[in-house]
Amino acid sequence: MSEPTNDTIAPEDVPVADSGTESAEGAVTKDWEAEANRWKELSRKNEAAAKDARSALAELQGVTLRAEVARAAGLPVEMSDRLRGSSEAELVEDAAALVELMAPKAPGLPAIPGVGRGASSDIGSAPTDPLRALTDQQQRGGR
Repeated sequence: MSEPTNDTIAPEDVPVADSGTESAEGAVTKDWEAEANRWKELSRKNEAAAKDARSALAELQGVTLRAEVARAAGLPVEMSDRLRGSSEAELVEDAAALVELMAPKAPGLPAIPGVGRGASSDIGSAPTDPLRALTDQQQRGGR
């Protein structure tokens, strides 16, 4: 008989109902219904332990896959828990999007149409940039 592990329950750990009855000749007969119930209980407990083990394995495989995808995308492994998806392809797509979001942006702000230099609304009106207004004032000689 093998040694029981933490994840399984040994048959001897399952309580025995009535182990049998004594016949007229003094021989013990086994109560097969009690024996069957004992094995059913053992089976149910081991099925629950197996289900828990499969769940833990699936979780660890997901963590490992996210870490591998993060590393392949150039992300720090610490960022792997931020990846979302149920398949490797979805994780790769999400990692690429995350890398794009984390990429350094070019200096400067984007131009807003109608505001700033060269905008048609600036013609004949005061400049909207305070530094430009100061420079224009200095050029006119009015310090």
